[in-house]
Amino acid sequence: MAASTASETTAFLAVVRSGADALCRLAVAGRWTDEAAEGLAAAAAAAGRVELETARAELCSRALSGARLQTLPPQLAAEALVRILAALAPARGVSLWVPGDPSGAAQACSAGDPGEAGRVRAAATAALAEARSADASGNLLALPVLSWERPAAALVIHVLKGRRALATELGGDAAGALSVVLEREALLARGREREGVLVEASERRLARLAFDIHDGPLQTVAALGLELGLLGSEPGRTARRDRAPRIGQLHERVAALETELRELTHTLEPTTIARRPLAATLERQIASFAAQHGVAARLDAPGDLTGLSPSQRIALVRIVHEALTNARDHGGASEIHVELRADRRGVRACVTDNGCGFDVGRTLPAAARKGRLGLVGMSERVRLLGGRLDVESRTGGPTTITASLPRWSPIAAAAGDGAAGLPARPVPLQT
Repeated sequence: MAASTASETTAFLAVVRSGADALCRLAVAGRWTDEAAEGLAAAAAAAGRVELETARAELCSRALSGARLQTLPPQLAAEALVRILAALAPARGVSLWVPGDPSGAAQACSAGDPGEAGRVRAAATAALAEARSADASGNLLALPVLSWERPAAALVIHVLKGRRALATELGGDAAGALSVVLEREALLARGREREGVLVEASERRLARLAFDIHDGPLQTVAALGLELGLLGSEPGRTARRDRAPRIGQLHERVAALETELRELTHTLEPTTIARRPLAATLERQIASFAAQHGVAARLDAPGDLTGLSPSQRIALVRIVHEALTNARDHGGASEIHVELRADRRGVRACVTDNGCGFDVGRTLPAAARKGRLGLVGMSERVRLLGGRLDVESRTGGPTTITASLPRWSPIAAAAGDGAAGLPARPVPLQT
């Protein structure tokens, strides 16, 4: 810049600042025109009595660094930066390229006359691969756009003859601004990814709550209703004498039901199950079931079960409970064997009964269509934990239900270096 007086310099800078802000506002509002940019450059040149190219360059540099553009979505911000550069830099056109298929780069956006497509793409591909400026034909300048110190895009300028130095300077300003845009896009993408994970986790939690209610409190309520019905249908003085201890047992079960419902309300998962050793919980559950329903039920649980997560323990307790209930209510079983085994690959729970059995191929789809959450809920519980549920049965029995869960490991350890902090690689602009 070569202004003749201090006052003209002050006027020139004031017009450039206001002009750059006006250009950014037009870009944000979607009302950008090359004519408006040219008019603002001419006004700055007149105010400072400088050459039009000098005014254009100063206006371009300030507009490219405008913070207002960073409020735009990344794709729109990149397009606005390319337009500004193409309109005010000594260039016929500008294009922005991102990594494409293995054969080369893919164009994200352009303005003006970007140049012959094949040579432009070759220059962009070279800049992306070598992380340095590339020149394909003498009038093309390709600048890498770095994101976390790695090339994430390439800015290709179709330079006017004899203006390479100025184009390189302004292209560097644009590449720096685009670098911020790309890093912001990567962070937003990571945020969307994490939001999706949180939503999915919430949905799984709600699904598990539905299964917890079905497999726990609802089963208890159904059993209590059956007991009350039996008490009301027993006539005679002898029946009245026997009712007192049975009513006391019902009171205890109602109190236990209240405790379980409160736990579900407060934490959406039964904390007593999560804290208590799994084998002890199942032993108590199976013994209570056998005593209440006159069924011969036993548990085999050899090995170390301490490595299970709370979610796995809860799922296994609920699955065994549902399998016991199904064996009694639908299979009419008199003997049930529960086996629980853990090894380095995971844990497996098998529930086998001597009931009447059923046709698996017909029963499971019918239960899903009717919205019954018994076997369907068991299968979904296992699926949510990355496991598998196998049901083996035939008419006449026996029936074996096997739930297999993989060994649990922390997400951060399994995901590797890209699991936290900065993304493993920049997320490119949409093509």
